[in-house]
Amino acid sequence: MTTLTHVEASYTGPIPPPGMLVKYNEAVPGAADRILVMAERQSVHREAIESKVVDAGIKSQARGSWFGFIVSMTAVVGGIYLINSVRVPRG
Repeated sequence: MTTLTHVEASYTGPIPPPGMLVKYNEAVPGAADRILVMAERQSVHREAIESKVVDAGIKSQARGSWFGFIVSMTAVVGGIYLINSVRVPRG
């Protein structure tokens, strides 16, 4: 009788589990260090992009507030001008 065993492993994230890192290092000397350096670089890159997105969002919100203020002040000043420019006939 023959027994067939199928083992499957998976992981999420940029760094494999320690056992896999050991196997990578056995197959290619220094591979574990290269994988860790790659993960660190990716993390720094992702953080820089997230920081830029947050900064851009803040600037966009501030710009929108200023444009809203300009539009509303234009409407108020224009309304005052129109009210003052209307001549009501007397008499």
